[in-house]
Amino acid sequence: MITIGAIRSVILSQGGDCMRRTLITYAVLLLALLLAVGLTGCRDHEALVKEVKLQGLRHDVQEFARQTEDRSGIFLYSRAGEKQYLIVRHASVTQGEEAQYLNGIQAQVQDHTLNLYLEEQGTKDYQDDRLKRNTRIFELGKVTTYDTIRIYRNGAETSIDLAGG
Repeated sequence: MITIGAIRSVILSQGGDCMRRTLITYAVLLLALLLAVGLTGCRDHEALVKEVKLQGLRHDVQEFARQTEDRSGIFLYSRAGEKQYLIVRHASVTQGEEAQYLNGIQAQVQDHTLNLYLEEQGTKDYQDDRLKRNTRIFELGKVTTYDTIRIYRNGAETSIDLAGG
């Protein structure tokens, strides 16, 4: 392990130009290390939830999604030892009310709990292109990193409407 004292000793034992080059080298290495750690953290965060297309999923997952086609809600496909999928669907709207759509999703694991934050918005323009994607399917990260799922819709905790698999 390299310590600050070791770096200082090396710098002091060498002359002016060499000392400057050594200092710059260590600064670049430290910056590269911080950047690598930062990027790794971002990749792990993004891997917790990934949007997928229905057509690319196994038949049993597609069948589960089709069984819930006429319902709005949050659905979880979960089978022991297999990937889990979260389906968020806004299937219907009452005339004159805002049609809801999923604007974004974020995920975080904290204390062995997968927290999913859904940001939903609404519009009274029923021709809005954002309403065309009324079903969104997300592959959830590795189950080994969490044992509980909590879902928050616009900041308020909510529940899963149906779980199956």
